[in-house]
Amino acid sequence: MTLSLATKCVYMPDAVDSVTGAVNTPIYQTAGFAYPNPADLENVFKGRDSGHVYSRISNPTIADLERRIAYLDNALGAVAFSSGLAAIFTTIMVLARSGQNIVVSNALFSGSRDLFDETIPQLGIDVRWVDITDHNHIKALIDDQTAAVFSEIISNPKLVIPDVKALVDGIGSIPLVIDATLTGSTGFDAVAHNVAVVIYSSTKLFASNTGAIGGIVVDTGCFNWGQARHPDVRSAYDRIRGFAFIERLRRHGLNNGGFNTSPMNAFLTLVGLETLALRYERICQTAQTVAAFFDKLGIPVRYPGLATHPQHALANELLTGFGPLMTIDLGTKERAFAFISKLKIVKNMTNLGDNRTMVIHPKSTLYWRHDTERLQQAGVTDGLIRMTIGLESPDDLIHEFKEALQ
Repeated sequence: MTLSLATKCVYMPDAVDSVTGAVNTPIYQTAGFAYPNPADLENVFKGRDSGHVYSRISNPTIADLERRIAYLDNALGAVAFSSGLAAIFTTIMVLARSGQNIVVSNALFSGSRDLFDETIPQLGIDVRWVDITDHNHIKALIDDQTAAVFSEIISNPKLVIPDVKALVDGIGSIPLVIDATLTGSTGFDAVAHNVAVVIYSSTKLFASNTGAIGGIVVDTGCFNWGQARHPDVRSAYDRIRGFAFIERLRRHGLNNGGFNTSPMNAFLTLVGLETLALRYERICQTAQTVAAFFDKLGIPVRYPGLATHPQHALANELLTGFGPLMTIDLGTKERAFAFISKLKIVKNMTNLGDNRTMVIHPKSTLYWRHDTERLQQAGVTDGLIRMTIGLESPDDLIHEFKEALQ
């Protein structure tokens, strides 16, 4: 029997604790794990036996989170990290080495943009920026040293959507890495679209309540890691075949890098996952209503669910629901600030995919360091307001927005 995602959010085989009957994963708030004799610990360290030795490397609570995300995504496996940026950084570090290059969408979230602009090049990796909708330019940038192509499934805040099928077909034996934070597991089926790697900032739709920072890297099982451009991954493939990428993430990101999440954050994310499908459906419905409200008033609004969005047809084919994020443009910084200052229910803060509706003025905050070219690529203007819809009543939100616009 094939279960729906809503059912899988609350049910997973063998999820009930066999000893106590607990239905919630226990919080194993411990750094280390003791073994009765040295031979047992040696066997775990050398991979001859399963177990945990130190929570920087693995922990039962965190392992359950990884197992559940892989289950929701119908994927080979997942690795949890301390944040979404730690997940992206480790992924690129594993896939590419000094002297190689990656092709990256130029319409990224500011934190991701800064990572690729300032930090990744220090590893000797060439970052090649591209309009992710320009497939001819993408092909022109790819050579025999291209280790990966990276894009967000819905760019933040420009809301550009890549044609995933065309990308996968066009790049051939190069892994496509998709940041699907804005859709979570429920809005985009990466396995069905042959995406190699999916990354989530689990802080967002998964944890849902601004309570836990985290990141997840998912190996969908769609890519043959024997074709990887990094010899380290190919060497791992020779040893352990399909689990090569997962093993390298753990080795470099957790064992060597220490980018591990905490058991408490993993637990809070697990709790949030139970309502993911329900929340996402409600959020998308409300976002559609709010976007239509601004559109009817003639205020420039960008949302994939509107027919006015340039990639609305592609979004319909690719996504289930159009996500929590939209932007409106009030023309000037002064008008944007005046609008935001009048909001009460809606919070003026950074984050997205939360239970709460939030707004932020990107140019004066998230993108304040960025030059004109980067602002244009990200779609950031003086009057732009980024809005992420939560679980409040759509009527209450629209009433508040009407008053703020006056």
